[in-house]
Amino acid sequence: MLGNLKKTFEAAGSSLDHVVKAQVFMTDLANFNAFDEVWREYFKVPPARTTIGTTGLLVPGTLVEIDLIGFKFRSRKIKTFCKPTRRDSDRSEIEKTFEAATRAK
Repeated sequence: MLGNLKKTFEAAGSSLDHVVKAQVFMTDLANFNAFDEVWREYFKVPPARTTIGTTGLLVPGTLVEIDLIGFKFRSRKIKTFCKPTRRDSDRSEIEKTFEAATRAK
């Protein structure tokens, strides 16, 4: 199951390293220690996790259900909104005031 989640995150351009919250639902908490060993193989730094014991899951016969919340980095281009001007007459009053205040310090 964790292998499938790893592939899903990678297909989305992310990884299990970017999981920030996990919810785990287990039908038998006696399996928790074994589950936790496998969990730590997939996460270098385990994310915050809530583990809940339940009497049944959506798919009959399922022992574990996992809900992960993660993020994906995306590149951003930084836009320049103010272009430097060459002539003092082209500068706004705000720019002139800011420059004068900066010099006064």
